[in-house]
Amino acid sequence: ALIAKLVQSFHTDGAPFDHIAILFRTNAPARSLEEYLQKESIPVSRLTAPEASARTCCAALLSLLRLVSDENDNAAFLAVLCAAPDRSRPRADDLSALEKEASSRSISFWDAVGDGGLALEISTARLLVNKLQTA
Repeated sequence: ALIAKLVQSFHTDGAPFDHIAILFRTNAPARSLEEYLQKESIPVSRLTAPEASARTCCAALLSLLRLVSDENDNAAFLAVLCAAPDRSRPRADDLSALEKEASSRSISFWDAVGDGGLALEISTARLLVNKLQTA
């Protein structure tokens, strides 16, 4: 009931239903919630994990969630950076400097950015994840 109330609240505040997502690790709880939401006249569209991963926005969100849960996940860190709009993506030489810095000190990309001195675009990704972790 709480999730349905939250979805209705987001929708009432102006979010279209197709802009609201609920993520599940497994299908079992998703089925019962899907039925409940439909009873509450909330439209539901379910994507399987492979379908969601194929969508750029979903893949970026999943990478961001991986990064929030594990700051040492360099692949997730790069995926988040590369999912940015073209104008704010880090340049190849910035990524090269990041990889060199992290490798030379045997630290994660996250920690290399946290130490400062790297491109602003990369630091911006770290700020975003910090906000998500404290939310």
